[in-house]
Amino acid sequence: MTDMKRLIATYALLMVLSMIVVSCEHKELCYSHPHSAKVSVEFEWSQMLAAYSPGGMRVIFYPRNGGEEIVRDFVGKKGGCVEIPSGVYDVVCFNNDTQRVKYNGADGFSSIAATTGVAQVGDVKAFRTPDYLCGGRMVAVEVEVKIGCEQIIVLPVAPMVCRYTYTVRGVKNLQNFSECVAVQRLMCSEYSVGGDREIQESRAEVCFAMERSGDAIMGSCYTFGAADCDEYKTILYIRTANGKMVKGEYDVTQQINSQKGHLKNVDIVIDTDLDLDKQGGSTGGFGFDPSVDDWGDIESDIIL
Repeated sequence: MTDMKRLIATYALLMVLSMIVVSCEHKELCYSHPHSAKVSVEFEWSQMLAAYSPGGMRVIFYPRNGGEEIVRDFVGKKGGCVEIPSGVYDVVCFNNDTQRVKYNGADGFSSIAATTGVAQVGDVKAFRTPDYLCGGRMVAVEVEVKIGCEQIIVLPVAPMVCRYTYTVRGVKNLQNFSECVAVQRLMCSEYSVGGDREIQESRAEVCFAMERSGDAIMGSCYTFGAADCDEYKTILYIRTANGKMVKGEYDVTQQINSQKGHLKNVDIVIDTDLDLDKQGGSTGGFGFDPSVDDWGDIESDIIL
């Protein structure tokens, strides 16, 4: 009986030793796998107004080995810490507190582009103007596992839109003004967030609301910049108090070209002799039906 007990004890000891050996081998295999690296994400704001403070920022890491993109959101403008697998990444960032901006091709660094929806305005299909958008990009960022410390990545932030302001002077019988939508021809319909695509060829019309201000009609909006072309025109669609429509079209090429660069802030002044007389205008010549809300959801921008 004693021999049997010794045999059982020996067998149990061998089992325990074998489990320890297997456990050690498993740990050695585990250490050979790539591990997550701790990364401190910071934003560099020197190209932005000091007063600007976004609701939050989104950062997308695109692994160069072809894996799935990694998305991280941060509250406010300070950034924070994340853990991602070691590797080489192309990285983009942008403020995530927009309402009208959407993204095409977000699964690739070279394809991600900010754009907006489309509205029918009169006889024109036009893109809505974007919210305020800013961000930046970095290429070939190497993320490594570092024992006892965090890697710091500083992402530059710059405007991705520009501001256009409009002042329309000389409108007659302005007391009959009800509402106005403007269409700016030959603007960019998107912005290449990754910066790898030439998007100045994406020619489109953009639309935005304007309001009466004293003796003038005024408005402003953000845009992705003007497309590369030789002529720019602004179209005004004005609804009068009795539901009539008045249309005016104006060449603003010189005013837009007076500012250099692609993302340029432009102040446009239009002098006109449009008459909003109660008997003037049209009920259907511009694609509108006063009984139907064909204006769509045209929002006014809050300019920062």
